[in-house]
Amino acid sequence: MHDFHGQRVVLTGAAGIHGRWIAAAFAGAGATLCLSDLRDDRLAPLVAELGLDPAMTLTRATDLREESSIAELAALVEGAWAAADALVNNAGLYPRTGVLQELDTETFDAMMAVNLRAPFLTVRAFAKQMIAHGIKGSIVNVGSGAARRMVAGSVTYCASKAALERLSKG
Repeated sequence: MHDFHGQRVVLTGAAGIHGRWIAAAFAGAGATLCLSDLRDDRLAPLVAELGLDPAMTLTRATDLREESSIAELAALVEGAWAAADALVNNAGLYPRTGVLQELDTETFDAMMAVNLRAPFLTVRAFAKQMIAHGIKGSIVNVGSGAARRMVAGSVTYCASKAALERLSKG
């Protein structure tokens, strides 16, 4: 396992199933974390569960559908650390939506906002910070096999993850 002591990692979707695993792996490897999730009430218990020092761990409730909320997350990190060493865009929406012709635009927009637009906005914000502070950081956008294979009832999710792959390659 890589040693992440001295590394500062931002993680979106930290309180979800995959987020908890990712956070635990980075914490176990010694990283200092900024844990972000939609619900603030899930972050302090996660910090305790992982045995992290609350004074050294940044937490931020972030609504990834809102550009201003993402900007506030980036400002928190810049104020505390100047820049992160790594960003992990883990957050995602995956509701089963049924057939496309019955999908409502609010669900479509929310999925695209969280699964595609938010990674674009966070990559842009954190890459600027990394470059400004001379940090050769890493950015990971968590994808899905659904980007390459359609899953019944999940066309919007599949489309968002396929687009995220292209964004990441770009």
